[in-house]
Amino acid sequence: MRKLLLPLAVSLAAIASPSWAQWQSIEGARFVVISEDSERNLRAASRELERFDLVLRQYFGRPTGETAVRRLPVYLVTPRELADLYPGQTHVAGFYAASAENIFGAAERRESLATIKHEYAHHFLAGEWKGALPAWFSEGFAQYFSTAEFDGDRVHIGKPPAWSGNALLGSGWMPLDRLLTERPIQQDGNIARTYYPLSWLLTHWFLKDEESKAKLERYLAAVTAGTPSVTAMEQATGMSLEELRRTLSVYAGSNLGFRTATLAQDNANPPLETLPGEADELLLPVLRLAMSMPESERPAHLARIHALASRYGDTPYALYARAYAEYRLARDFGQAEPLLQQLLAQDPEHADAQLLLGRIYLARADRAAQTGQEADLRTRAQTHLAAAYRIDPENPFTLTSLGRNRRLAPSYPNENDMDVLRLAYEIAPQHPYTGINLAEALIKLNQLDVAKGILVPLVNNPHRANPQAQALLDRINSQQTRQD
Repeated sequence: MRKLLLPLAVSLAAIASPSWAQWQSIEGARFVVISEDSERNLRAASRELERFDLVLRQYFGRPTGETAVRRLPVYLVTPRELADLYPGQTHVAGFYAASAENIFGAAERRESLATIKHEYAHHFLAGEWKGALPAWFSEGFAQYFSTAEFDGDRVHIGKPPAWSGNALLGSGWMPLDRLLTERPIQQDGNIARTYYPLSWLLTHWFLKDEESKAKLERYLAAVTAGTPSVTAMEQATGMSLEELRRTLSVYAGSNLGFRTATLAQDNANPPLETLPGEADELLLPVLRLAMSMPESERPAHLARIHALASRYGDTPYALYARAYAEYRLARDFGQAEPLLQQLLAQDPEHADAQLLLGRIYLARADRAAQTGQEADLRTRAQTHLAAAYRIDPENPFTLTSLGRNRRLAPSYPNENDMDVLRLAYEIAPQHPYTGINLAEALIKLNQLDVAKGILVPLVNNPHRANPQAQALLDRINSQQTRQD
């Protein structure tokens, strides 16, 4: 795991941080928590998140002694900084982003971490299951565990969210057949009022005891094997949907309790790392770059980063901030290439600079496909991507780019290509392209059923449709129909 020097983030806040504040990070087994808050608060947040991961692992029988290959960065920031990072949204306590640029979470510091816990539960499912989980369960699971509360070595799991009581009163529940088969967000952008409460209630009912949990496991196994969700639910519970609805209605009116578990001892005390001084101003206007930005805002944001970085001269941190901003915001990558060359002249072992320069040449090679320039550009891309891989061999963003640079070669995918693609998917299935890239390669090898197993979870993503995954899945189904 590389150290967090410039975590692809820059404070969008135009106002400099208070003089006493310093960005610090704690790297645990599953998270890197970064904040300007006090060491005490930073350690408390880090410990709560690490213990939350432990709850999920113990509850579902996953290994608990391992360290993640890529820990999830979580930025704890002020309300204003959070609003800058996630513009256009009001009253947001936190969010999770998974893009081709970065995968991270952000939340208000000194506040409840319930939102991050909810989003991390999705992150956990994507990494640990990689199966065709239905959208309702993904949301119900995340909400069920997000209210986990810690008390010494004990954890209380399944406490009702504040909104659950009123939301489940009355008779206006959405039909269960829709709950079991639809995403929460419909094509018109609306969300059924009782989708999340019912998802939580059904999850709570399934996890109330071991007998019900066994039914849930049968249901999920059947759905993963391809059984339609409604059929799988009726078979697993032994009830029709109408009977299940009546059962849930009675359950909702009961004294919904919670489960208490004992956590394994956790005596870890990871060191606190102080980030370079440049991070005070350049940590939160570069994290924003990992997310989409309206065209109209790009020139001003690029100018802001250059202005802030110019205060620090040609330090590696400042050079990379400027180069990354040029790469993301300027036309044809602007001055990113000479800035990266300057940085690599100072530090040839700067993995992020090698990766970014390789990505620039890769993008130019894609544009120059089937021209006289393509081969040279792919060679340049490969040189820098290989250097980034040598320095940091488990960076999924490097692995993804290596796979992309090879995908038009006549010999693609060879055995080495498949190793690279599988490793990228194993480390970061949450990345928007690791699954797509691996599935495309498997289709080329005619391993259609294996490819389907990767694509179905992407198609079932509860938050958004994935047209690329759906198109590949349709292609496989069509090909298999012809073969039959």
